[in-house]
Amino acid sequence: ARIDYDDSVYKTENGKYRAVIKQVKECHAKGQPVLVGTVSIEKNELLGKLLSREKIPFELVFLDADDQTLVRRYKETRRRHPLAGKGGLSADIARERQILSHVRRRATTIIDTTHTTTKELRAKIISLYGRDGSLPAMSIAVQSFGFKHGTPLDCDMMFDVRFLPNPFYVPELKEKNGNDADVVAYIEQSPVPQTFLRKLYDLIEFLLPEYTKEGKSQLMIGVGCTGGHHRSVFVANALGRFIESCGYQAQVIHRDLLKK
Repeated sequence: ARIDYDDSVYKTENGKYRAVIKQVKECHAKGQPVLVGTVSIEKNELLGKLLSREKIPFELVFLDADDQTLVRRYKETRRRHPLAGKGGLSADIARERQILSHVRRRATTIIDTTHTTTKELRAKIISLYGRDGSLPAMSIAVQSFGFKHGTPLDCDMMFDVRFLPNPFYVPELKEKNGNDADVVAYIEQSPVPQTFLRKLYDLIEFLLPEYTKEGKSQLMIGVGCTGGHHRSVFVANALGRFIESCGYQAQVIHRDLLKK
């Protein structure tokens, strides 16, 4: 699963490059491929020299597209070309091609993105440089929450389970939560939760491989009840177990379990 780290800030540019080379070297020792992007010819050539000095083999990938496609992309994104001058966008692209010509000649691999979608480009790079040419595993998290504490902002899909039997109104269960066996037994005594879970499992089982094929790297599923203690915890736990039974890794998070 993908892991997102905090940004790192370095006092000098040399310090930044030393850190990059150190990390690439560590990954290379483990047989782990690394993709490093640069934003200028100078930085590209400097990085190449540093890698060669450390005897780390590398390949240079050059992404290209025809002029018409590049013009269309600039217009769609409304971005200013780095070499923008008085000659117009087509002239800027021509100058860019001239400047980058020696980099293109040195490239190990040239990928024409003229008719390539972002999804197809990602799959192409993974097929060329991934360990086995397969897509990385999708990171899946199931989060229970209470609506009274606010809905999560990062959920890809959200299920409201406030229609399920509520243990909160049972005195001996009020202070317990959906991790407790007697709370689970209380909720499961009604046929509604089992019917709901079957339908939910069918939906998730259908969606997961489709999301994987689409190249989705992270999936956050929210499950909410009133306080985030009983019903949402019960469903999140059940859903997490089901996802793992389908061959995926799932992290179950109970956001509001300790809140009153």
